[in-house]
Order: sequence, then structure tokens, then C-alpha cells
Amino acid sequence: MAIAFVGLLQLHNYSLTISGKAKEFNTAARDASSMMEKIGTVDFASLVAKFPNNCCVGVAGACGVAAACPGAADIVPANEMVLNNERVDINYPAGTAGDPLGINVTVSWTGRDGRQHSNSGNAPPVVLSTVATRT
Repeated sequence: MAIAFVGLLQLHNYSLTISGKAKEFNTAARDASSMMEKIGTVDFASLVAKFPNNCCVGVAGACGVAAACPGAADIVPANEMVLNNERVDINYPAGTAGDPLGINVTVSWTGRDGRQHSNSGNAPPVVLSTVATRT
């Protein structure tokens, strides 16, 4: 009986852990999607000026030495960044001169379990890709 009870407690603890991780991934996916929508509101001619290659938007101290995204100042409220050490990186995998212009938005953060969800961390980040074209 005691073994079954301990097993149920472990199962409950595991389900809470999985639920927390799912919430983090959902938040990161929402933030990546939101940034994509905001980038989509910028006209093509000023897109690279407002969001330079490898620029970063993040909570205080999360971006380190990465360049800030000038275009994010007026469209990204600080309260949207809710994950621990959250940062959103914007880059152009094929360069900035193309039309269509490929855009990657990567959301990185430190999970509740201490794992770094990033391209260089020990857990995957959330990455969304799109293209922008002249209209």
C-alpha cells in the first residue's frame, strides 16, 4: 500500500513538472508569434533598420552584448517578457539584402528547472521563421 502511495505522489509531482514546462513553451511560442506580428507591421523599407541582424529584445540584462532592436522600443511592452532571463533574437539567415527577406525569431529563457533554453544551452529554444516581401 505504501509503495502505491509513493508511486502516486511521484506521478503527481511529474505531472506538475510537465505542466510547468508546457506553460513555459506556450509562453515562449506566444511571445515569438507576437514578435512576428509586430515585425509584420513594419514596412519593408525600414525593416532591417528597425530590426538589425542579430538584434535582441529582452528583460534587463538578458541580451548581454547583443545589439538592441531600435524598432522594438515603441512596439514591445516590457511586461510581455515574463519568462526568467527571456530574450527574443531576430536574425536574417540569408542576409539582409534579399526579397523575399527570410526572418528568424528565436525566444530563449532559463526554465524553472534551471535549464537554459537557447541555441547554445542544454534545452531547445522556440524558433519561428517567416519571410517579408515588398508590397
